[in-house]
Amino acid sequence: MKKTIATALVVTIVVLCNATVPSISNAASVMRETYSSILGYKPDESIVFSHREEGEPLKLDCLFPSNREEDGNSGCICIFFGGGWSGGDTQPCYACGKYFASRGLVTIAA
Repeated sequence: MKKTIATALVVTIVVLCNATVPSISNAASVMRETYSSILGYKPDESIVFSHREEGEPLKLDCLFPSNREEDGNSGCICIFFGGGWSGGDTQPCYACGKYFASRGLVTIAA
């Protein structure tokens, strides 16, 4: 009897976890899209470096330190979001980019 109750409890927990995980990840995606513009996570400049025959042009999203000098030397960090330039979005990289820019680094999200 105890094994049956334990098995039923484990199965119930697994089913509930599988039902809630996709909805949690969807909620995180919706929140990121909704609040990213409110939080100021936008690139300072987008540079197109290549045009494809089909689809959107390939671009680099740049985030600069607030105290950047145009002719000064700054460190740089590149963040690659993945997707092989065929899918995905650089937007999740902006929060890290803003952090590095606040520390004096030019950040490029590609």
